[in-house]
Amino acid sequence: MRMSTGGDDRTRDRGDAHPGRTLASRLDYLFRTIRNGDEEFRHREVARAITERGDTSISHTAIANIRNGVETNPKLGTLTALARFFGVDVAYFTRDAVAEEVVAEVELAAALARIRENDHARTLVVRTRGLSDNGLRSVLQIVNTILELEQQGKPAEPPAEERRGEA
Repeated sequence: MRMSTGGDDRTRDRGDAHPGRTLASRLDYLFRTIRNGDEEFRHREVARAITERGDTSISHTAIANIRNGVETNPKLGTLTALARFFGVDVAYFTRDAVAEEVVAEVELAAALARIRENDHARTLVVRTRGLSDNGLRSVLQIVNTILELEQQGKPAEPPAEERRGEA
């Protein structure tokens, strides 16, 4: 079982930005963002892994009920086992500050995965190493502008010299 974060475009488009405040939405966030390779963990996989590890005995149905909001008051042992499986502090389920920390960690892990997998992202990071704080702020402003354009459906054009090289 290879755990990874859902840092690619497919998961980002599903609205993974925040886990919400309910137990159900926080567990759902973990399922959507902490993945088994390229796929979401299945409830059966999680239940089997938790039970085999000996943390507690839990069924896939119980996990589904927590994730769907049917069960809103599970035992602490169940929450602890789920938190351990996903590699988060059990307080993630009940404390907003801890949930925010988990979101930040997941987003950072996803960004690092993208840098590893994408030559352009890796080059961008390497090229910024020698920049001053002002230079880094300028790069950030440019990136934010491009993000806004792309979110409006206006694709950013590569520099003219790059377009000429493709012809």
